[in-house]
Parts: sequence; structure tokens; C-alpha cells
Amino acid sequence: MARSISLMEALQGLVRLVPELPAYARKRYTVLCAVRIDQPVGRRMLAEHLRMTEREVRAESEFLRAQGYVESTAAGMMLTAEGENLIRELQNSISALLGLENASKALEKALQVSQVIIAPVDIEQEPILFSELGHVAAVYLRGMLAGRMILAVTGGSTLAAVAQAMPAAHESDLLVVPSRGGMGGDIARQANTIAAKMAERLGGSYRLLHAPDEGLAAQVMEESFHNRSTMQVLKRADVLVYGIGRCDEMAARRGMPGIQRRQLLEAGGVAEALGYYLDIHGRILFTAGMGGLSMQELGNIPLRIAVAGGNKKAEAILASCKALAPHVLVCDESAARGLLACCGLEGQTSL
Repeated sequence: MARSISLMEALQGLVRLVPELPAYARKRYTVLCAVRIDQPVGRRMLAEHLRMTEREVRAESEFLRAQGYVESTAAGMMLTAEGENLIRELQNSISALLGLENASKALEKALQVSQVIIAPVDIEQEPILFSELGHVAAVYLRGMLAGRMILAVTGGSTLAAVAQAMPAAHESDLLVVPSRGGMGGDIARQANTIAAKMAERLGGSYRLLHAPDEGLAAQVMEESFHNRSTMQVLKRADVLVYGIGRCDEMAARRGMPGIQRRQLLEAGGVAEALGYYLDIHGRILFTAGMGGLSMQELGNIPLRIAVAGGNKKAEAILASCKALAPHVLVCDESAARGLLACCGLEGQTSL
């Protein structure tokens, strides 16, 4: 009796027969994702966002329209219901076609992370697909939430993308709380805003931390009754989803004085996660203000999901995993390549 073959083996056989297949599939998948993000969108704008020629976009969009996956309107192209379904159905097969499973397994072993999910997009090459990283993380997170869970979230542009892409749910008993106080700057990226957005999308409720992330004001506000109550809820969180930033970028964004930023970088700072500035070995160099859980308390949360993208964050992701290993890491292809290089594994996978 013939042995049944896996999806990966079947796709690997197809690639040996048709070596150009991954490139064709990636291009069309990328166009579909970009239409979903930008819709309704015209060909010229789509070409600019994907760094493709209008001729290429025209050829791909005409093929996709003929197959019933996109439709043209007066405002521009939009995905059809069939196109939406196709993106969902393609994610695993595209990952297998591009050889992402092998890279995932290599990183799981190197980082000592239970699961590494590599979104089949490269946000270094196509920045518009940053939203697709958020979508992949949101779909995974949605599948892990149930019942009377408490979900803790951080701020940042990555988590804002996850919240925006979160599949809508009906009324639930889920409670969403920010993992830290606000850090100033763009309110759309603050943990309080993201917690509220997540709760809205998931049909749950939320609590806020009325505290800045820095200084004496944070200490005073942290001692308020409301914040003490929220902190007690936070300590019972079932799931934590958080972003990872580069030390230099986050220190600047938080308005850290120039001399302190230089000292941090001279000490080897490469990462910021959950309010902790870290060196490449995961050692804590500085803690941003108050209003958050200790590293030990964070380690007690049953499910920790880190989300980060971009090759430039590779060292930051590595440092963060050493400080607080997530159970799940969601990243894009460029971050995965950077991590493989940091771990001395480049060339060992087809990524």
C-alpha cells in the first residue's frame, strides 16, 4: 500500500517540477493581501505600495478578477467573499510552499519557544503588509480565547494592528486590560486604547490604567484605588499579547533624555518589551516607570504571545525571548531571516 504524503511533501514535489511556482504564488497572494488592506484601491496606488509596475499589477488583478477573487468598482478594486476565503485557505499552503515550516522549527529550537508562526509576508519589502502580520496574530489569538478569560495587552503600532485586524465576536465574558500605563505620544498606540479596541472587537469589557508610564506621576496614580483594582485583575491574566521594540527607537519615542539614551546604548541596550530595556543577553538595564507587572509576575501568565516584524528587530526579539520566553512568537519573513542569522542558522533553511 502506497504511503500517503503530507502537504509539505506534495508542494516540495511541485516546486521541483515547477521551480518558479513559489514566486508566482507569493506575488498573487501578496496582491490579494494588499487589496484587502487598502480596499477600495486603484491599480496605480497598489503598484506604488507593492513596489511593482502598473503593468504587473494590471496582469495580476485581471487574473484575480477573472477567477472571481477581486471585483472592480468605481472607487477601485475590492476583494470578493471568495477572495477573503481564499486568503484564509492559502495561509498554510503558502507557508509550506515557501518553506516557512522548516524555519519555524529551527527558531523554536534556537529560541526555546513552543511555537513560532511566520506570517507569509515580508514587511521590509512591502511595508503595506504590516497589517497582514497583525491579521495573522489576531486570528491565532482569537482561536485561543474562550470563556471568562482575562487578556492583557501592551501598546505600540504592532498591537494596534492586531487589534484592528481582530475578527469580530458577539458578546462575551472576556475582560481586556492594559499591561502598563500610557507612554504618551500617539494615543492610538497606547495600551489603554488598544485594550478598549480589543474589547470592542471581541464583544467583551475592559479596564484602564490611568497612569503615565514614567516618573512620580506614575507612582501617585498607581496608588489610586482604580489602578490598584486594575493591577489585581492584571495579575490574574490568562493571556498576554505584547510587542517588541528596539531600544533606541523606544527610548526616543518615550522622550528619554539624550544622555540617558546614550548610556543605555553604551551599556548594550538592544530591546524594549513590556517596559523593560534589555541587552542582547536579556538582562534588564532599565525599567520604564511604574504601573506594570514584574518580570516574575509576567512569567506566571499561562499563555504569552509576542508579535514583532522586520529584520531590524531581530536582535530585539532575541533579547526579549531570553528575558521572558513567550509561548508563541508571531513574526514576518524578514524578522525570521534576521533571527536565523542572529542564531547562526542562516543557510540551514530555504527562507
